[in-house]
Amino acid sequence: MSPQETSDLAHKRAEIGASRRVGGPLLVGALFDGAGLGRLIETLDTRHEFDLRQALSLALTAQLLGPGSKRSVHRLQHHLIRPPHVAEIKYHHLLATLDVLAKHQRHVELARLDHVRRFYDPSGELALIVHDLSSTCFEDDLTRPLRSGRLARRRRRHRPFVLFLVITNSGFPIACRVRRGALADVEALQRMVSPLRADFPISQMTVVADREVFTDAQLKALERLGYQYMLSLRDVPRARARSLLGRAEGQQACLLPDGLKVWPLQEAEGDHYLVLHRPDRAEQTLGTLERNLDQTRKRLQQLARHVASGRVRREHTIASHAHRILRDTEAAPFFTFEAKEGEFSFQQDDAMLRQWRSAAGNSIWRARGLEPDDQMLASSGFPLHPVFDALRILTCRLGLRPVRHQNEQRVIGHCILCILAGSLYQSLRHALRAAGVDLSADEALRLCDQVRTAPVILRERTLWPNPRVSTQASQVLRAVGVRNPAAEIKRLVRSLEGMRPPPPVILVLCSGKLSQICLVCRMYLLLRA
Repeated sequence: MSPQETSDLAHKRAEIGASRRVGGPLLVGALFDGAGLGRLIETLDTRHEFDLRQALSLALTAQLLGPGSKRSVHRLQHHLIRPPHVAEIKYHHLLATLDVLAKHQRHVELARLDHVRRFYDPSGELALIVHDLSSTCFEDDLTRPLRSGRLARRRRRHRPFVLFLVITNSGFPIACRVRRGALADVEALQRMVSPLRADFPISQMTVVADREVFTDAQLKALERLGYQYMLSLRDVPRARARSLLGRAEGQQACLLPDGLKVWPLQEAEGDHYLVLHRPDRAEQTLGTLERNLDQTRKRLQQLARHVASGRVRREHTIASHAHRILRDTEAAPFFTFEAKEGEFSFQQDDAMLRQWRSAAGNSIWRARGLEPDDQMLASSGFPLHPVFDALRILTCRLGLRPVRHQNEQRVIGHCILCILAGSLYQSLRHALRAAGVDLSADEALRLCDQVRTAPVILRERTLWPNPRVSTQASQVLRAVGVRNPAAEIKRLVRSLEGMRPPPPVILVLCSGKLSQICLVCRMYLLLRA
């Protein structure tokens, strides 16, 4: 390149477009093919105007990388690595994919069970988890049978429904059913379970409830029928909760995958109390707490200024305003105040705050029939580990809740989609363990999703630089069957050549010393291209 051409290039501008995800879709695609879902789609007796395999792959990629609404899934495809010949998946194509899954539910479930038995769990022992979903309800109107959200919880005529989840010994989700009715009705529960026990050889049954919805008589009826149960003690008295948490702090925690900790506590009555610590819930709870504390301090400081300026003078009015602020921000346990005629002061209770922060992410559970002990928890034994694990992954990590569809068939399709995503998630765990990669599934997905590329326009040429692949990301990709990750990613990036990138997000103008730096970067990109 001549000096004049170099000078001309230095004074041109470079447009850098929006980045595209490369590693995440490659990882999910390898899991998709390894699970045989492509062959499963071909066996379905259905014809559509769109590529059903591509639509299902896109939906599963979104569920694993970051679950959301189908609108967000439709927008996500424009940020994934996608060769030019692949047609765009429309929004109604994603909804039609849910309809296909609901229509062929039994075929899909039996195919997944056969695949898991063949490659992961030859014994094929199945367990049933009955879980109440009180935040998503059925409508009494049969024309719109399912409803979710705040409006559904407010209307008393709406009835909750129950999730029935079938999992294997190794934690693979196989099937799910959604049924109307209250979980506390033991006879109705038996009627709902009978069809599932006819379809699948279920050996153990566990009831998991978000709160204590059972009376003592109903719990005894469950025990007579052979049910195990785990009940979340949200309404446990504060003194009782402090006692259980205090006992847990003095014991050695049992570590479960993805940072979960469990403290088993034996009780004299035969019940077991478990203290479960979830890092994701702790992070979410602490974030909410900090926002509430910050808002409370600002509002109390504003009240103090109003009192000092004389806008608020009466003691009763000052105390009323302070109580309202603490009630609105839910920060009453962490602040004390003194209100007098024309005077107001407040103080933060640091001791209470430290105690509350140390217990963030902890939940107390009452278990019967699971017989937890250190050896079983440490080895992630069945059935305690799959109960926690399957529910946490499906309801919290893979977006089973909330259910955003009003059509009952699409709600069923959404549940099956989450079951398939959970199966791929467990397959990734087994692949990492077999390859000796010391990473959790979430960490592996995050590392691979960081492998991205962004188009660079120099003059009239569009360049797609090869992204850097970290050593750990390469190990993850090799573990799931990608033999040469760098070469495969380079091939995918080469397929984008000639495409017009998305609108630019960064505009670099070269002048002075900055032009020399940009020139070096451009030359590096040209050489790599």
